[in-house]
Amino acid sequence: MKKINLRFCGGCNPRINRQNLAQELAQNLATLGYEVGNFPDSPDFTIYLSGCTASCALENRKYQDHYLSISGTSVNGLETEANQLISEILNRVRGYLERLAN
Repeated sequence: MKKINLRFCGGCNPRINRQNLAQELAQNLATLGYEVGNFPDSPDFTIYLSGCTASCALENRKYQDHYLSISGTSVNGLETEANQLISEILNRVRGYLERLAN
């Protein structure tokens, strides 16, 4: 089972509800067969959740892993409609991990 880290910023200027986003992501990723949590060693993928465009979660990057940076409503720097954020994140994570498996 692939391990996916969720890492957070400090939450000083949130434009999105990081907790709700994380819960929804964890539920959806678990149904796709991924284990979601805080893995100290060798995660397969990390999602950095920052509440605003400062991307503070990414600044504290500890792993030399493959990752996705969520900054407010942008995914890896590309603005995404708020109602499409979950599906965009899921598509990117799934796409990466499927390529990794091949």
